[in-house]
Amino acid sequence: MKTDNAKIKSGLITSVIFGSILIFAVITVLIGVSFGSKNINMADCLHIILGKTFHFDLDENLSRDVTILWNMRMPRMLLALAAGGGLALGGCAMQALTQNVLADPYVLGISSGASAMVSLAFLIFGGTAIISYVTPVFAFAGALLAMFLVYGIGMISGNSSTNNLILTGMAISVILNAASNFIITLLPNAFIMESAAMWLWGSLSGARWYNIAFPIFVSMISLIVLSVAGDRFDLLSLGEETAVTLGVSTKIIRRFTIIIVSLLIGAIISASGLIGFVGFIIPHTCRIIFGSKNRKLMLFSYIIGGIFLAWMDILSRTLLAPKEIAVGIFSAFCGGPFFIYLLYRKNKTGRI
Repeated sequence: MKTDNAKIKSGLITSVIFGSILIFAVITVLIGVSFGSKNINMADCLHIILGKTFHFDLDENLSRDVTILWNMRMPRMLLALAAGGGLALGGCAMQALTQNVLADPYVLGISSGASAMVSLAFLIFGGTAIISYVTPVFAFAGALLAMFLVYGIGMISGNSSTNNLILTGMAISVILNAASNFIITLLPNAFIMESAAMWLWGSLSGARWYNIAFPIFVSMISLIVLSVAGDRFDLLSLGEETAVTLGVSTKIIRRFTIIIVSLLIGAIISASGLIGFVGFIIPHTCRIIFGSKNRKLMLFSYIIGGIFLAWMDILSRTLLAPKEIAVGIFSAFCGGPFFIYLLYRKNKTGRI
């Protein structure tokens, strides 16, 4: 009886925390669409959002604010939530698969494949690549190419162990990063090089209603699919031999995770560029707060990851407004010190 009461109490606390985080996510979106190079007061924000959502007639004096808020900032905030959540989710999955809390969703070289193909897109199409579907298509294709290379080469020896795949991913990353840097040196002018660099640093400035549906859809589906598999990841944490005796096919879960994470990160990169550290910081922080049960961990990491990236985006376009800084720079500023803290904690306590 006491056990049942404890479970009910724990469930209620989790529900309250989850609801509070969701409310904070809504508040974050409202702040995100309100602030920028031109601030819009909260009353007008709510009026515009309700008007566009329920098709109310809006005051013509708000037409400029409508364009800024609804056509530019709202898609940007939604993409930030989906991209941040997806990166954190991918980090959770890779950490569970590798049993290494320092793993991130880029560990298999997916980002390197995307950056190499995007650099090639700028070389072929010039500055027009940034304002069309060319960059997302090339980025997604590059991410899939890296996945096939890593898995194909990693399977040549017949050893598809996680460590072998990670080592193969590191080797492929080095090659593709070198290719990306070489192609960038061939870009014809400073404007195109700056556009390529902005993408490589990560930016949500290109988010519009017509190009955010795909990454949001893939992000949500990946959350559902990986969360359903959360119990199997929990068994995998007991060791591969133990997991096998408990009915988990490690080969299938490995292949399944690599494919899902590759598709997820490829979709996110195609829309936002390379944004680092989110997939590393958020899962580890959530693990400390909420425990290591993967189903709960993935859900909380997804929501908190989205909120985190949304705030990074708000800072990137408000601190030096009207000049905008790549959002990946802010995530790196947070990720670097956090990584140093983890190293300090490991050296002091013997655990991460």
